[in-house]
Amino acid sequence: MTHVERVEEYIIKLIHREPFFPFVMDMADGSTLEIPHGRLAIAGGGAVFLSPDDGFVDFQFKNVRRIAPIVPVPFVPIDFGVSR
Repeated sequence: MTHVERVEEYIIKLIHREPFFPFVMDMADGSTLEIPHGRLAIAGGGAVFLSPDDGFVDFQFKNVRRIAPIVPVPFVPIDFGVSR
């Protein structure tokens, strides 16, 4: 399984989780991206969602380094090992 496929599979699991828990992604460029809700459109190796503050936000799975919960929830952070 490729890095992109692993990230996509994990994000799909998180957005379909009941109840949904917000999470944050560390990106390869050093930025972070908060996913506040589970309403993402996934296609072509990436996703887009509507942020309450920033409008439409899109990202590529190949750039996701790490995914972690925002608040203490029962899932463990995953490091995908993409370098900056």
